[in-house]
Amino acid sequence: MNTKQWSITILTIVSLFFISIVSLCLGKYSINLGVIINWFSVKLGLTENFLYSQTVEFILQNVRLPRILLVTLVGAS
Repeated sequence: MNTKQWSITILTIVSLFFISIVSLCLGKYSINLGVIINWFSVKLGLTENFLYSQTVEFILQNVRLPRILLVTLVGAS
């Protein structure tokens, strides 16, 4: 791959990451970015401070994250 192809690939991956973060925040129930970061850090075991409700956990874990992963897989195919 030449330099132009690498830069397009990196730009695509970075764009996908930022669009995924925005998609996690936006929806019928708006969720703050700090709450999403806290949710991920709790799930990864980096912290034990829960700064979110069970509703937020349900929305992220059972609605938004599976949809983002499915759209990413479908788009990649």
